[in-house]
Amino acid sequence: MKRKYVVILAVLLGLLLAGSLALSKHEGKITKPLGFGRNAFKIPNGSTVVHSNGSTEIYDSSGRLWLRIDDRNAGNVTTPFGVKKATNVFQVPSGSLVKQTSNGTVVYYHGKVILRVLNST
Repeated sequence: MKRKYVVILAVLLGLLLAGSLALSKHEGKITKPLGFGRNAFKIPNGSTVVHSNGSTEIYDSSGRLWLRIDDRNAGNVTTPFGVKKATNVFQVPSGSLVKQTSNGTVVYYHGKVILRVLNST
């Protein structure tokens, strides 16, 4: 009987750990733009950022959910276009090519996609 409980506990612990490793939930307040520069909240190269229903989800280049941010925990960042939420401001390398698409933005650097931003409200 004890062995059965140990196995169940081990399986539950494994599922819990797998879930926490697969998804990083940032608990603090993000006060920097998302991006790649030294003054940015660093995200993986090739990320896809999805804005939806008051949260921002960041997927790595293989499509795995890397980070989920509650937009209420995003600070404000001053831009040339006014004050914006940090999750809506991106710092990209100088020389990047930014293209608008029908559902968002794609950023290229040296011919490679380094960032996709999708807006699905």
